[in-house]
Amino acid sequence: MWGLGLFFSVQFTYQFGLFGLLAFSAPNALGLILFGTLAQMIAQRNPEPESLARFFDRWSRPIRLILFLYQFLAITLTIFAVLRYFFQPIVSPPEVLYLLLALLIVLAAAFFCGEEFNIQRIKYSHAILFLIMSVAMGGLVVCYFKSQSQAMPSLEFPAHGFEFFGYAVPICVGLLLGPWLDLQQWQRAIQICREEGSVLRSYLIGAAIFFLLLIFHGGLALWTMRIGAGTLIHV
Repeated sequence: MWGLGLFFSVQFTYQFGLFGLLAFSAPNALGLILFGTLAQMIAQRNPEPESLARFFDRWSRPIRLILFLYQFLAITLTIFAVLRYFFQPIVSPPEVLYLLLALLIVLAAAFFCGEEFNIQRIKYSHAILFLIMSVAMGGLVVCYFKSQSQAMPSLEFPAHGFEFFGYAVPICVGLLLGPWLDLQQWQRAIQICREEGSVLRSYLIGAAIFFLLLIFHGGLALWTMRIGAGTLIHV
């Protein structure tokens, strides 16, 4: 999970309901699947384990600055999400303290995860995450249907469609193109090739895990709105 997934899944759910949550989650999963599909096709052109790494080295040189700017944007959005939805509701002024604490948490988490879950081991953390999310989703479904109404949330298209498209169009474009500018996605795909695995199969599983993460996060927002706590959500 990173900044976009942390706060946009809640914002889309809060503003547009279940339709908005699915409209945000589906392009996330689809973007990862498309990346895995095309990366697999590139790797199969030359069956050597380092073929994808060599392709990335050649392809990335002219746009290396864009790749670094994309990483900077990802970190900035994550810091914003931590600042906006964690420190701001529970910490009193001075506000400048929020930024310093958010920076400390994000950097500490990055260093820790980089040491403990390097690219060779990250598949094990993904497997654990999949099990945790499966249990969490089951618990959320049980709690959701024990709340006030037994009816399923509406999938109707939001009445204020212009506002929806104002968000949805740029976000969908970004999510479909995003994996290609993300250094971490390339590192994952290259490592999969080095271990002689299937990039496509791995990204199908990864897309399912990330889709579950977003649905859980947005579903949690739906549940809190259903039990009458929606006024506590600030987007």
